[in-house]
Amino acid sequence: MRHRQFSHIGDLLQNSQATCRLLERRQHEEELLIWIRARLPEPMRAHCLDVGISGERLTLYFDSPAWTTRARFLAMDLLAELKGRQITEVYSQVRLSHPAGTAQATRMTVVLSLKAARHLLDAAEHLRNPELSEAFRRLATRHTPKEHT
Repeated sequence: MRHRQFSHIGDLLQNSQATCRLLERRQHEEELLIWIRARLPEPMRAHCLDVGISGERLTLYFDSPAWTTRARFLAMDLLAELKGRQITEVYSQVRLSHPAGTAQATRMTVVLSLKAARHLLDAAEHLRNPELSEAFRRLATRHTPKEHT
């Protein structure tokens, strides 16, 4: 049995020209993200999640369509400031910060109004089917703000 020496993954990655180019590109994009955020209006900065460069096109990634719409109004101003960086187009896209299906995805919770909860509880009292009655009660109590239960 021959003994082989294993290289550390970092050594392998540093010796790969393709990986080095990708890492340099990503570093450039991260620096550009900081630069872009500094030029965005204060409320918009936290919603600018990332940037991407493809040729002469800069894409800004925001967490909702509302922010991409606002970014379109700033595109020409940003483009004017980016003249020295060989960027001729600025686009914006939506990118969810936590894609569905990941452990970090947040669940939307339905909150019922007090009136809706009362209707469900009233209906539960008058139902003959005990399983359906219990389901209505659970729905009313689980989806009503805690200060009203």
